[in-house]
Amino acid sequence: MAPILLQHRIDKAFDARVTRVDGRVFAVAPRTESGAAQLDWRVDHAANTWQAVEIPAEVRARLVVLLDRLDLRFAACDFSVDHDGRWWFLEANPAGQWAWDHPLRDQITTALADALTQERPL
Repeated sequence: MAPILLQHRIDKAFDARVTRVDGRVFAVAPRTESGAAQLDWRVDHAANTWQAVEIPAEVRARLVVLLDRLDLRFAACDFSVDHDGRWWFLEANPAGQWAWDHPLRDQITTALADALTQERPL
C-alpha cells in the first residue's frame, strides 16, 4: 500500500494567485494562448500576461481567517476559478514567489517593505 493523493477535476476558467501581506490582499490571474499553460500556468510562464482580478468578499474573508489561524502574515495562495465563478483553494505557500512581472508586483513589494519595517516577525 502506498500513499495516494486524489483531486477533484476542476473545469477551470482561469487560475488566480492571491498574495496576502498583513491586512492587504492582492489577486492576479494569468491570461495565455499557450495550450500547455492553460492546464498549468507555470509550464509556459513566458506566454502569460497578467491582470489584476477581484477576489469575492467571502473567499477573501475565509482566506484571511485561514492565514490568521496559521499565523501567516505573508502567503502566496493559488486558486482555480471554474466557469460558474466558484473559487477552488489549492494551496497557501508561506514562501511563495511574488516578484515576477504582473501588474501588482510593485504594490506587493511596498506591502512587504512596510511589513519588514515593523518590529514583529514576518
